[in-house]
Amino acid sequence: MEARPEVLRVREAPEVRVVVHRAALKGLLGHTAEVAKASKRESLGWLIGFTANGTVYVADAEPCTRYRSQSAYGAEADPAEEAAIASAHPRAIGLVGLYHSHPFEGPGDHRFHSHVDDAMLRSRASRGGSYLSVVTDTKEATFFAWQNGEPREVRPEIVDELPVPDLLRRFSAEVAPKFSLELSDPSLTAIVAGVEAELLRRIDTAIERGEVRGGTVRLSGLSGGKTNALRVRRDGGLHAELELAVSPVVFLREGADVLAALRDEIQDDASFLLRQALQNKDLGDARHFEASLGTLKVQEHRRLPTKVYRPPKRGAVRRA
Repeated sequence: MEARPEVLRVREAPEVRVVVHRAALKGLLGHTAEVAKASKRESLGWLIGFTANGTVYVADAEPCTRYRSQSAYGAEADPAEEAAIASAHPRAIGLVGLYHSHPFEGPGDHRFHSHVDDAMLRSRASRGGSYLSVVTDTKEATFFAWQNGEPREVRPEIVDELPVPDLLRRFSAEVAPKFSLELSDPSLTAIVAGVEAELLRRIDTAIERGEVRGGTVRLSGLSGGKTNALRVRRDGGLHAELELAVSPVVFLREGADVLAALRDEIQDDASFLLRQALQNKDLGDARHFEASLGTLKVQEHRRLPTKVYRPPKRGAVRRA
């Protein structure tokens, strides 16, 4: 009796579950309809949320306001705006998708997923995690996710509340490093790079000894700072001093590496403060240079925690 050939069965991944806050859906439809009515141009924006237990949760829709190009049949966002939105939330919370409209007139369902949309979704999904692509005719929205090598439509669950505290655990720490170092390159870019490298070294040392107790992370060796400032002086050499007093917060899924996430969050916050305060600044020939960096706090009264930057009350840079 002739043996039958063995059939290879490919197991497909389960369909991505998507949960959308009603206000986010209302926001993206309202934004795209407003742009279509005003200019008949395509509009786009980002979906803000998080992923937990294999489910993508969408809490907000953030409209794009700066475009590289925009017409009735296509739109490209300014990458700087997307980067700013992505960094405006604590770690594990951020961009989970992109939405865009097909506002052109004529018969047919304008919620189709084009080849360009396919390529975008494939590229974003390749970076890891589940990424969503939403197409709207400004009246209804269709959600797509990349599954088993192709874009597939997924039906979202629309809810009035998202149980964020039940899905993500909150961890915080108090971090206040203060240190000085000698540098050779007098350019402000090189000074910031040197300070950041030394700060990262100190963070790594503290994280190696860090302890997680409940929702609090205890770090040793990062103390002494009472404000956020960078000071530089020329006195027989080039001396730079960094002082920080930050309270990093992360929101993570159960089982995540808290210390690794907190390390990255501290580094992100410090780099943001330095670059925000020092962009377009020049050390010049000043013998003494001090830059107040402002503050970075996390607001938690919205649907998702959001970072808020407050510039310094006095001048950002002082030379003496």
